[in-house]
Parts: sequence; C-alpha cells; structure tokens
Amino acid sequence: MCQAAFLKLAALGPDARVEDARGYLYSIACNLVIDHLRGQIRREEVQRDLIETEEYRSATPSPEQAHYEKQRFAIFERALSTMPATRRRIFLLVRVECLSPREVAGQFGMSEGRRV
Repeated sequence: MCQAAFLKLAALGPDARVEDARGYLYSIACNLVIDHLRGQIRREEVQRDLIETEEYRSATPSPEQAHYEKQRFAIFERALSTMPATRRRIFLLVRVECLSPREVAGQFGMSEGRRV
C-alpha cells in the first residue's frame, strides 16, 4: 500500500503543485485502503455466489438420478396399492401426515399395538 501511495504521488509529475504533500499522501493511502477493502468484499461476494451456485447444482438431480428416483417411486406406489385400504390409510397418516401412532390409533378406535 505504501509503495502504491508513493507511486501515485510520483505520477503527478514535476509540474504538479501540491501544497501539503504529506496530507495528500495520507489521503491517497486512505483511498487505497478503502479500495482494497471494497475489492475484498466484492471477492467474498463472488465466492459466496459461486458456492451457492455449486450447492444448487449439487441439489439438482442428474437425469440418471431423476430416472432412478422415478423407478423407486413406481415401486413404492405398487407396494402401496397392494396394501389393504385401512393399512394404507394408517401408513399414509403416520409417514406422510406425520401423525403419531397414538393419534392414528385414536382416529381408528384401536390400541397402538393392534396389527392391521
């Protein structure tokens, strides 16, 4: 920073008239520090954006992964369709609706341990 400040002062040329060279040099150094900090903030923002973009890409499934998940869901649907209606409803209430087994048992008038 110090060298950059002196370079800016020297770049003014021999014809430049600066009444307070020390104060002018101090102002140049302050501005260089501010510019450096702004650049650092900008670089951090760019890095953060790149990380967020990479996280988005990794969260987006590949075509192969999407196909695999569709196959798994089809197997799940087939298994669900073969269940008796009451068991399917209880399964969905517990696993999808996130009700406790006690709440589901109360809705169906059963004890928690009863097998359906």
